[in-house]
Amino acid sequence: MKKNNSREAAGSVSPQTTSVLKRNNNIAPERRIITSAMRRYKALPLQLQSNETKILCLMQAIETHPKLVQNVEMFWLWLVGQTKLLKRVWDFTSTCEKYGVNPTFVAQHMVLEGQMACNLVRMNGLEAYGDRIKAFQEPLIDEENLLFQWALDEKHNQWERHE
Repeated sequence: MKKNNSREAAGSVSPQTTSVLKRNNNIAPERRIITSAMRRYKALPLQLQSNETKILCLMQAIETHPKLVQNVEMFWLWLVGQTKLLKRVWDFTSTCEKYGVNPTFVAQHMVLEGQMACNLVRMNGLEAYGDRIKAFQEPLIDEENLLFQWALDEKHNQWERHE
């Protein structure tokens, strides 16, 4: 007669699976949304890959993971903050000028490329991407209108709370 192992009987997961679960829990929710969106985007045929489809993939990822993003506006503001951090890299603006692209637009796309891409740019400069940045000529979001609208909403909400 075969004895049941207590782990098997309890239905526990293997140590390897546990380490993967722990590693995924340490990833920021915003990064998990971006990873999900870019997986969808990169799975599309090249003919369908455009700025509009990238935005649609991002919106679908936000909608399919509502527990990760409770406040969509805060997600967009996080994205704006990440782009501003990336634009502070020492040669970022000069490299964008060299290739004739807008630094804000390139930074938005680089954030969506993922954490590894951002780290590569931080360590080696934007020059590591070379001509590929020419593809990032369109904005993903209108940062100025987003920030202005958010500020108005916040002021309106504060006034309502004090009345």
